[in-house]
Amino acid sequence: MARPAVIQDSAILEAAREVFLSRGFRATTAEVAARAGVSEGSIFKRFRSKFELFQAAMGSLDELPPFAAELPKRVGRADPREELFEIGREVAAHLRQVVPLHLMAWSNPGPDGAPPGFCLQSQAPILLLKALSGYFEGEMRAGRLARRDPEIVARTFIGSVHNYVIFDLLFQAQDALPMPEETYLRGLIELLFRGVDPQNGSGPIRLGGRA
Repeated sequence: MARPAVIQDSAILEAAREVFLSRGFRATTAEVAARAGVSEGSIFKRFRSKFELFQAAMGSLDELPPFAAELPKRVGRADPREELFEIGREVAAHLRQVVPLHLMAWSNPGPDGAPPGFCLQSQAPILLLKALSGYFEGEMRAGRLARRDPEIVARTFIGSVHNYVIFDLLFQAQDALPMPEETYLRGLIELLFRGVDPQNGSGPIRLGGRA
């Protein structure tokens, strides 16, 4: 006897999460079907596209990650390098979930050639940037980081982690970029602290070997 549709939908979504987390946006609906033990046709009876399946399995771009709401409580809580390392891991995990969804949205345009409206209208990336900017500003006010523009620091941090995730998602299968995430994050933080360490003061920043 065939399983009830609701159970089958649950099994498909669970399989899709496992496959997409393992393979990213390279994963195929055939792989999801094989993991769920159903035919590929069964998937398309419930989800109109791979993008729709991914969205149902992995969540919406409109959802702000839970750790972002907790950032104000982390100001002054621990060694700033270690705290930023943990935040970096959480940012990377969040990006591993939403970056493939963004890429799928842009590769599956609507009738007007633009990606689905929710992708363009989502405020989550802006809210995450504001939350991280607030965290850096709080640490600066506490004297644990030198006074800099907190949004620039936040954009630098998020942008660098985003770049790492993009390259990792695209080239991990070819083992082209073997640097572990921990190595990258700790190196990024040390590099960043050369500009935000309060001991460095507010002297001129050297560009191209000149002050």
